[in-house]
Amino acid sequence: MPRYFFDVRDGEYIRDEVGHEFADLEAARIQAVLLSTELLKENPSKFWDGEEWQLEVRDEEDLILFMLTFMATNAPHLPKRNLTRYAT
Repeated sequence: MPRYFFDVRDGEYIRDEVGHEFADLEAARIQAVLLSTELLKENPSKFWDGEEWQLEVRDEEDLILFMLTFMATNAPHLPKRNLTRYAT
């Protein structure tokens, strides 16, 4: 089974040195979405710091296969004082 590595870039680079085995690329893609969800749930306030956040998935040859990129942007017309109304 192929091994996939999930690296995080969120102002710093966290390289996955262990990786995980999945049957195919589609299974790795699904895992990347699930992992991103968990990472964002762990520290949602960090998501709003204005920096781009990426999850890079690479193979055993160190080739980046795909990236998931996240970035939150406040609407320019929405006053800051009203943002708490939309927070969950």
